Amino acid sequence: MSPSGYLPAGLLLASMLAAPGLAAANRSDPWADARNLNFTAAGAGIAPLHQAAPDDARLAVAYAAALLARQPRTEANIIEARALLERTAQFTPTAPSPADTDQRILAAYLVARIDHDHFENPRLDIARSGYEALRVAHPGHPLADQAALQLGYMLAYQTAGLSPADTIAPVEALLASVHSENARRELHLLLARIQVRTLHNDAAALAHFQAARAIGCQATNRDNELDLTIGMLAARLGQGDLAARHYLAFAKANPQEVRTQTVRRLAAEALAASGSSTK
Repeated sequence: MSPSGYLPAGLLLASMLAAPGLAAANRSDPWADARNLNFTAAGAGIAPLHQAAPDDARLAVAYAAALLARQPRTEANIIEARALLERTAQFTPTAPSPADTDQRILAAYLVARIDHDHFENPRLDIARSGYEALRVAHPGHPLADQAALQLGYMLAYQTAGLSPADTIAPVEALLASVHSENARRELHLLLARIQVRTLHNDAAALAHFQAARAIGCQATNRDNELDLTIGMLAARLGQGDLAARHYLAFAKANPQEVRTQTVRRLAAEALAASGSSTK
């Protein structure tokens, strides 16, 4: 599985299934089945819809989702889903709508994700080529930025012979090339982790953690943990005011959290060390 922390391709596809969409012609609603995580029933309901309209990109992606989410997980289903997604990505309709185009870009991205993290023996070179091709074909698209993020994780964790120090420049180049806030935040976090855990460069790590916190996370608990991390690093670097600001942000957002009393004490210590005082 990819070390990115993102959902594997099958679950990402399953989330597409769970979105409101086409109604089924029979009594069973496959979209409702998907929302209820009944992917076997969802697949059975989507299969005839896909067979009736094999060039419909959204139905093709949805059926591939059902194959990938179906239990028990089998390589045969993975191979079938990948082939379907590859065909969907490569098919060019006569007059594609923007939504159809987005679905085909999604299909191309997910082909690379399957190669990256679904097979027992990941096809890393093929996945890398798929991500790079997507970035060339659709520069600036959010999924091209997601491809850049996956390339960053491959550089950091899945590239033989590349030292942590040597990953910094290519990952920074990826960061400079992306537009979406999600990709920028996660690449900043990747760089921060390399700097603090492997290269022990607290100052460089702090700058990236701050950049990620300024963008913000969809999950509030991630922002909270970033505040603690920034506070700790800033205190270690003698930046008491910055440390206290982030410690107190955590305390304000989590008044009942078991760590909050300790965090308030750390904020006071950081302010005292900097010569400031709480108001």
